[in-house]
Amino acid sequence: KRMKAAKTLLVSALSLATGTAAFSSTTLIPGEIDVSNAYSQSTFPISPPDLVSRAKQVLSAEIELGTKDNGACLADDFEFVAAVVGPINKEEFLNALGSFKLTESFDIDQNLFGFTVDSIQTNRVWYFSRQIAKQIAPFMGTKPEDLKEDL
Repeated sequence: KRMKAAKTLLVSALSLATGTAAFSSTTLIPGEIDVSNAYSQSTFPISPPDLVSRAKQVLSAEIELGTKDNGACLADDFEFVAAVVGPINKEEFLNALGSFKLTESFDIDQNLFGFTVDSIQTNRVWYFSRQIAKQIAPFMGTKPEDLKEDL
């Protein structure tokens, strides 16, 4: 019985993976937001593609969240707020980020992907990051290890 159930589950999973299921990538399921409709109703002045481009620009090696352009990419009233940090203003943010000197101590592959504009708060860009880093110089008293860590 267990083998038959496992085989049935595998066949079902393969059916979904190969596209033989009744749903397509454009099928909305109950509770799913119609993103195109949400974007068309947005009053935010920057279009989703332009907003993603701007987010990528701020994350680029030339700007690095404001640390390479002295915060020119950040609004004067910028505030950073996270679960356990903040709110901190633009100057505090840049000082804190600059003090880490991560790129001097680590060889970091950012591995960014999945950029998308939030369909409810259309002034917000979400993305994924799966960093892989190798420590190459001392960092906050810790000497480099010949390891790679998935962060």
